[in-house]
Amino acid sequence: MTSGCRHVARSGSSVVKFIAPPDPIATNEVVGASIPSLAPAIQYRDATPIGELANPVFPPAALKAFAGWAAVGLRIIVDESGSVSSIEPSILTLSTPGPFAAEFRRAAEDAIKQWKFKPAETRYLEQASARDGTTWMRVVRTERMERVFDVSFTFNESGRVTSR
Repeated sequence: MTSGCRHVARSGSSVVKFIAPPDPIATNEVVGASIPSLAPAIQYRDATPIGELANPVFPPAALKAFAGWAAVGLRIIVDESGSVSSIEPSILTLSTPGPFAAEFRRAAEDAIKQWKFKPAETRYLEQASARDGTTWMRVVRTERMERVFDVSFTFNESGRVTSR
């Protein structure tokens, strides 16, 4: 029978959360003026992730040093093609400081670089009608646009030490 401490393999996990985005572009307001006739003629669709978003890997050096919990807040820009074109610190959610802050941020950025989105777009519609009087809205023009998101990553260290 052996005695002493038995160390169980340590692992880390991460969770990503999109911070509540601002309301989509108002489709019936131009410089504060209400234009009811345009409201049904413009449709906005927000950028949406394609597939599952890659999660960051808990930095091995932080895991080895028992760094514990960490948070990383980043602002990303999704361009007109659906790719992430910019990653910067968030102004809506904070990152925790610490000796491994750079490693946690790098892990989050590495995951974000793998993300792909269906780009945000505005569709301009016009009313069309058939000879029998049936009417419908048809797409006249579609414009893709950039979209800004703030995301928060929470890194959690799990692992335990048991004594025998």
